Amino acid sequence: VQPKKRGRPVKASAAALVKDVDKDDTEDPVEPPKKRGRPAKASTAELVEDVDGDGDAMAKADNAEEDDQDEASGKQYWLMKAEQEDREETARDGTVSNTRFTIDDLREKTAPELWDGVRNLTAAKNLRAMRKGDLAFFYASGGKKGRKPGITGIIEIVSEAEPDVTAESEDSIYYEAHASKRKSWVAVGVEFRQKLETPIYLAELQEFRGPGAVLSDMQLHTLARLSVSKVSPKEWRFITEK
Repeated sequence: VQPKKRGRPVKASAAALVKDVDKDDTEDPVEPPKKRGRPAKASTAELVEDVDGDGDAMAKADNAEEDDQDEASGKQYWLMKAEQEDREETARDGTVSNTRFTIDDLREKTAPELWDGVRNLTAAKNLRAMRKGDLAFFYASGGKKGRKPGITGIIEIVSEAEPDVTAESEDSIYYEAHASKRKSWVAVGVEFRQKLETPIYLAELQEFRGPGAVLSDMQLHTLARLSVSKVSPKEWRFITEK
C-alpha cells in the first residue's frame, strides 16, 4: 500500500510544539504527559501520595470530560501519510511524476488539496468516514539521507469523500486499470493548519506502544502499513499536549 503521494500533474488540489496552527516505517522517546494537580508542599510520603492521587484523579476527570466533548461534537482524528522522499514514477501514458509531498508543500497551496491516490480498502474506508472539521496528523513517510518518518504537522478535513478521479486518468500514477475497482477509491479535501517546530518521530511514538501503554492500540502501530489511519481522542491529546 502506498502512502499518499502526488502525481500526474496532480489536479487534486499541538501545544508548544506547534509553529503555526503505505509504508511500514521503523525508527526516540516522548516523556509521558505531566500530571495535573497542585505541587506537594508536605514533606511526608503520605501527603505526597495524597497529592499525586489527587492529580491523577483530576487528570482522569479532565480527560473523561474531553472525551465526552469530542463525542458530542462528533469530531474525529486521523493520521495521513505522505512521501517525503523524491521518487519518480511513470504513469500508463508515459507521464513522469514525483511522488514527494510535504507539509510545506501543503502550506503553500492557495486552495484545498485533494488527498487522492489511496489504493487500500481499509484506508479508503477511513477516508469515507471523515467529516468536515476533522483534524489529522500529517505524517512524513520514508526516511533516507538522515531523514526520519514521523508527524510533521496538522491538517484539517475541509471536504468529504468524493470519487478519486485519478483512478480513471491514464496520465496519473494512481490509475486503476480495473474499471470495476475504480468506484472503491475516494479522495477528501484537506488544508494546512499547523507545522510542528520539531517533528514527532516514529521512534518516539513507538516508546508508548507496549501492552497497556497510551498508544498501544494506535493504528499507526497495529496497522502500520495503512496510509490513512484512525487516531483516538486520547491518543490525539497525548501527542499534541507533549
